[in-house]
Amino acid sequence: MPQNPFGDNKVLGVVYNTSMTRPDAALALSALWGFDAKRESRVGAICVVGAGLNTAIFCDMVGRTYTLGAARNSNSVLPVGLADASPMPPDASMIRTAVERKNEKNELQYTSAIQR
Repeated sequence: MPQNPFGDNKVLGVVYNTSMTRPDAALALSALWGFDAKRESRVGAICVVGAGLNTAIFCDMVGRTYTLGAARNSNSVLPVGLADASPMPPDASMIRTAVERKNEKNELQYTSAIQR
């Protein structure tokens, strides 16, 4: 297991604050979940700011893609948070496309636990 830059063997916890308005934000989110799946880091939380509900759903969908099988323990719940704002800011078009994607049965392609 790689050492963190502070010198001990514990993996670093990461809190990612994003509006998910650019493609590089989605790549960074995927990299974080990839490192978490390999236990090279730990995703502490994903904080969505300046975006709407679909962005939080998208972050949850990406996390579920990298979290295969049952959660390792009760602390492994996907940590996605969204500020309660009224009205909600608009989502980026790349987010809407992924969240609203349907399969051949006309059902949503990806699942998410976030509904409101």
